[in-house]
Amino acid sequence: MKFIPFSAPARSIKTGLTPWESRAGAQYIKSESSRIRNHFKDLKKNRNPYSPNAPNLNNFSEVLEHWGISQQQLPHVMKALQLQTLIYSVFWILSAAGMFYGMKSGSLFTIYNSLLIFILSAVVVTCRTWRIKVLKNQQFTFFKDWIRGRESILPVPGRPSKKERGH
Repeated sequence: MKFIPFSAPARSIKTGLTPWESRAGAQYIKSESSRIRNHFKDLKKNRNPYSPNAPNLNNFSEVLEHWGISQQQLPHVMKALQLQTLIYSVFWILSAAGMFYGMKSGSLFTIYNSLLIFILSAVVVTCRTWRIKVLKNQQFTFFKDWIRGRESILPVPGRPSKKERGH
């Protein structure tokens, strides 16, 4: 049997759990938080588009391969992204209505929940719209450039830039 600190049984009894249930919950939270932390560390790795292992962003087939999409899957992926955009747009509209209802009724709980869903839905709709645009045009554009309304920094052979077109 493992040693349990003297204060653990008292805390567990107050919360209605046995000391072993309390310890298991704490271990679960630690393992999940470390998984989340490791996920964020993985996101930072290999994100440089100019690294030697990165795909050629001017070659759209390499971008598709990097994203794990084949040319045969492309129409299905686009339909799935459009469906997701539609579903999250509905959540977006309903959460706006929920915020309005919360303001009329004075319920902060409703306002905060609706605001959270509104923000998350807006992020998903924005990201899916960018991905659909990239797949439809078959030209990679950085998200940060797309969100700012800029043309991609990547030179595309045979296509004049905005400067060359006089914009």
